[in-house]
Amino acid sequence: MVFDADCGQTSSSNVANLIPVINASGNLGICTGQSSTVNVSGANSYSWNNGSTLTTQVFTPSVTTSYTILGSNTNNNCSGSSIITVTVGTCLGIESTMKNNSRLNVFPNPNSGIFNISVEQPAILIIYNSMGQIVLEKKLFVDTAQIDLSDFSNGIYFLHFVTNDGEKTSVKVLKQSD
Repeated sequence: MVFDADCGQTSSSNVANLIPVINASGNLGICTGQSSTVNVSGANSYSWNNGSTLTTQVFTPSVTTSYTILGSNTNNNCSGSSIITVTVGTCLGIESTMKNNSRLNVFPNPNSGIFNISVEQPAILIIYNSMGQIVLEKKLFVDTAQIDLSDFSNGIYFLHFVTNDGEKTSVKVLKQSD
């Protein structure tokens, strides 16, 4: 489909004036007191509701907060917007510091089988049940990942993290009924 200068009106023109699609990436789930770094792409220029025009923003909200980003294509004056929500939790859980001072946070703990893991560097996560059987293996990136063990039995699970440089850390998680 081709759009005219009105950014969305169908035209038989050969000029494509497409509305930019704003993509956001980063740590959108944080604990109280932590910062969230959000990167956006998909347009030539940006305007955040806080007045910034940068592609990377660092937020430290005390409660779950939504931010609006307007992205424009400078070649055709078309713009699109997106709302990004940074979720803030109390993060009752386990925070661990690895040898190279990168942080790892598992919350909430105990939980009903669904919990979050926040890491500051990429790692492989292997989760074992109390019998020593692997129940989940997953690559984690610098971000917060949600883990779902709700289909597994209640009990203690052992989370083993191995970073790209071979550093290892283990954390215990208690899964219990609501």
